[in-house]
Amino acid sequence: MSTTSPIVTLHTVDPQTLLDTYAVVLDAAVDVVAGITPDQATDRTPCDDFDVAALVGHTKGAVRRGFDLASGVDAFAGPLDDSLWPDAPWSDQVRAEAEAALAAWQVADFDATYHVPWATYTGREALTTYTIEVAAHTWDLAVATAQPFEFDPDAGDLLLALAPAIVPGGAFRGVADGMPFAEVQTAPEGSGPYTRLAAWLGRSV
Repeated sequence: MSTTSPIVTLHTVDPQTLLDTYAVVLDAAVDVVAGITPDQATDRTPCDDFDVAALVGHTKGAVRRGFDLASGVDAFAGPLDDSLWPDAPWSDQVRAEAEAALAAWQVADFDATYHVPWATYTGREALTTYTIEVAAHTWDLAVATAQPFEFDPDAGDLLLALAPAIVPGGAFRGVADGMPFAEVQTAPEGSGPYTRLAAWLGRSV
């Protein structure tokens, strides 16, 4: 008799699994940022609005906003802060924010609701949203700076499975209309989960 693994959804995924995945993604972000050289700061990235330096700042800001959400702070009450500190290596800055964010989510209430300007989330949805954002921008930075862009495959497979519930194929699409995502793209045959995730989020891969 054959058996199949149960399908993991946002309603059934274990919060500890999400926390473990978040930790993996944060580590990958720190490693990729550490691999960026000063001469790459102004290079283009798959995110048209950001060069490498700006995208590092935006990624750091996304991690901070995840911390704020877990901590009950309204990160969207004022202008978003994607600045980089002038006196510390970029990887140290991302690492500091990552450690704080992971610690905050480890004690967060996954049964609570979390409010952002575009949605009200469960704890699972909120953490998955920010894990996907950091994973996507880590992929962007790795591609832009010619670094390996496939990370832990189990974490990538989980995010790929959960992504359609966070960013549906027909929602938040249309960059020309001010939406954050382009239409879903097709990843090349044999692509890893992070490249397929990038394609789902509208990146040209």
